[in-house]
Amino acid sequence: MVLSGLAALVVSVSAWRQAQVALSLASASTLTFAGTSTVRSWSCAAPVMTATVDAASRDAASAILSGEKAVRSVALTIPVASLDCKNGTMNGHMWKALGKDQHQTIEFSLSGYELAGAAEARTGTLTGTLRIKGAAQPVSLPVKFADAGGGALRVQGSHVLTMTDYGVAPPTLMLGTMKVGPAVTVSFDLVLKP
Repeated sequence: MVLSGLAALVVSVSAWRQAQVALSLASASTLTFAGTSTVRSWSCAAPVMTATVDAASRDAASAILSGEKAVRSVALTIPVASLDCKNGTMNGHMWKALGKDQHQTIEFSLSGYELAGAAEARTGTLTGTLRIKGAAQPVSLPVKFADAGGGALRVQGSHVLTMTDYGVAPPTLMLGTMKVGPAVTVSFDLVLKP
């Protein structure tokens, strides 16, 4: 009796594992963040990102566009050392503010999402946890979904965050004459492919 129950459990776990489909982040994906200072506006990018996406099937893109919740989990990781402002001095100040040596990644993990709108204009809200400099905060991200072709799903959105909520002190330069504002707008255009 115990053996047959154990065998049934092994078969069901095996079937569940086979139903899992990992989606990956296409190289066309982008994530930028921008802000202001007392001198000028600035913008930086995250050219290196990894995502672990667990979907119910290989056609998760069409399922989501049809209004079905076909993605189970998402974990996005960005190495702090890869963040680039196209200016060596700015990069150094940013890495220092983010505590690059102690906190080597920025991470987002999805806890849930809602879908709205019609297939050709599918929108939604992603909820999850954003971890920066070791501080985790809940976030709610309005997004747009679109067919990226070849079975891929495009997810676009933006979110304004306050650096100090994550223990990040906005950099101050030139003896305090240049101060970076605490608000940062994060914009993303992610393409998830089977």
